[in-house]
Amino acid sequence: TQFKIASSQLEGTGFSQYSGVAKDAEGGKHAVVTANIKDATLENLCQSAVQETPLGKVGILIKAGGKGTPASAKDLQIGMTGLKGDAEFKNIRIGVDASDVNTKAKGSKGDFAQDSDTISIKDLKQDSWSTTASVFTLKDMSLKLTDGSEQCD
Repeated sequence: TQFKIASSQLEGTGFSQYSGVAKDAEGGKHAVVTANIKDATLENLCQSAVQETPLGKVGILIKAGGKGTPASAKDLQIGMTGLKGDAEFKNIRIGVDASDVNTKAKGSKGDFAQDSDTISIKDLKQDSWSTTASVFTLKDMSLKLTDGSEQCD
């Protein structure tokens, strides 16, 4: 299922973005924008997902990085369908071939892409299908089962 991610401030180095596909548990395919960040920090990170179950609507809410030490990730890759926030890119290239981005992970030859040395997003709000990282450090993490009404908006 899709989930939400929010952060008051994301800082990253080694960024690229291009079209991609995320698969769900049943093998269904979903169009996404794939974003790669080599090293990222996320202040006041929030992740939430809501699912219908035989017991009704159930949510999961995860928070981290809110006490002065941000969450961090290495080799972060996100498959998203929506992104909002105030973004700044340094040394950005827009319209490069996805197979030629300046990150380890690359897209398909001929697809549109962009990359930059750094990315900074204030008040990040994101709808995602997938997140992977080689290392994901969640300082001061809390995880809570909810009735689905608490989400990262």
